[in-house]
Amino acid sequence: MQAMKSLPEPDRANWPKSPAPWKTERQAVEVATPEGMKVVEVDYHTNSIGMDFVRIEPGSYRPIAGFHTQPNWSLRRASRWQDTHPEGPLITISRPYYLGAFEVTNRQFEEFDPSHRARRPKHHQGKEGDFHPVEPVTWQEAQRYAFWLSQKEGRRYRLPTEAEWEYAATAGTRTRFYWGDAFWDRSKANLGGLHSNRETLREDGY
Repeated sequence: MQAMKSLPEPDRANWPKSPAPWKTERQAVEVATPEGMKVVEVDYHTNSIGMDFVRIEPGSYRPIAGFHTQPNWSLRRASRWQDTHPEGPLITISRPYYLGAFEVTNRQFEEFDPSHRARRPKHHQGKEGDFHPVEPVTWQEAQRYAFWLSQKEGRRYRLPTEAEWEYAATAGTRTRFYWGDAFWDRSKANLGGLHSNRETLREDGY
C-alpha cells in the first residue's frame, strides 16, 4: 500500500493553459449558528463537473482541546479537561482557500472512475444514489481523483489539511458543538458513541 506521504506532486505539463472557468452564484441560505437559525448570503463557486466551493478567508483559531482527541473519554471527564485546558494553541491560516461546500457525490467521482458504480453499496444504487456522498473510497483514490481533476481543470485540487478543515468547520465558534455545549439537545443532531448515561437518541433511521 502506498504511504500517505509518498504521493508525488501532480505533473502540470499537460494542464490546460487557462484554468476552466468557475460559475459563481450568490444564494440566500438558512444556516445554524449558536444564536439560532439565520439567513446569510453565500457565494457558491461551481466547477466544470458541478462541485460547489466556498471561499474561506484567512484567520486564526484555537482548537478545543481534549474532547475530540480522546474518543474513549466520558463526557464528564472531557468536561473536566475543558475546564482546566480551555485554550489550545493558536493556529493561523495565512492564505484564503476554497473548500468543497458538500461531499463529492458518486456521480462526480464516477466521471473519474466509471468502474466505481459496480462497487456502490446497495443503498447507493439507482439515480437517487448518484447524489449520495461517494463510498467506498480509499485515501489513495481520493488523491488520484484530486490529481485527475487538477489536470482536467488546470487548477490545483487537493484534500484540505486538518487545520484548514477544522478552521472552516468551527466557523468562528468556541463551543463543543456549533449550537453550544448542550450535548443533550437532540433537536440539532444525532450523536452516538459519547459514552454517557444521558445519551439516549442515536438512530434516525438513515
